[in-house]
Amino acid sequence: PVGPTCARLPLKTNRSDEVGRGAAVKLGRAQARLRPFRQGHLDGLCGIYALINGIRLATTDHLDLTRDEWTDVFAWLLAKADDDLDPADLVTGGIGPRRLIGFAHHAIDHFGHHHGLKLAVSRPLVGLHRPPGPKLVAKLCSLVGQPGSAILIRLSGDFDHWTVVRSVGDRYLSLFYSCGFQRIRIDCCRARHEPKPGATVDHVLHPGWIIRLSI
Repeated sequence: PVGPTCARLPLKTNRSDEVGRGAAVKLGRAQARLRPFRQGHLDGLCGIYALINGIRLATTDHLDLTRDEWTDVFAWLLAKADDDLDPADLVTGGIGPRRLIGFAHHAIDHFGHHHGLKLAVSRPLVGLHRPPGPKLVAKLCSLVGQPGSAILIRLSGDFDHWTVVRSVGDRYLSLFYSCGFQRIRIDCCRARHEPKPGATVDHVLHPGWIIRLSI
């Protein structure tokens, strides 16, 4: 028996307590699914990084700069960008092929003046007219891996990103570290004029978005 001095415990759970616990559980699950933004997710500076990584790859046998020196190159290119366009437009709007080639010419002048290197930039496949995806990948394969050069590509589709192609295999394009991606599947790549396939991931290529740096 319950005496008069004993505290009575409620036989039913208070509804507000249930709602509070339910909201906390839902919030906890939502937080568990939430992924932090990484550097590059909210800005359009991948073109500058791709340009610097391309120069590093092309000049491996000719140039040995410290990280601080590469940081100075990065800052110098950003200063050049600030001279040419609105910084907010650069950071949020990204860099198109022509603009990236403009930055490449700035970099060519810089490395020629400070390091005596003669770099060149070109778009070797810009003359191709609506090539099918496999042909475009085959052409890309013929360009990649040549001594004293690097190939920059812009990917569109599921994510819009400039990167450097290290190698082309039977199944993958291997990238020179690009926003966490080490490689992408070739069967998920297509030319821009082709319809999107049934693949869950879609990478769009275009001849005009392929840039070669060479020394």
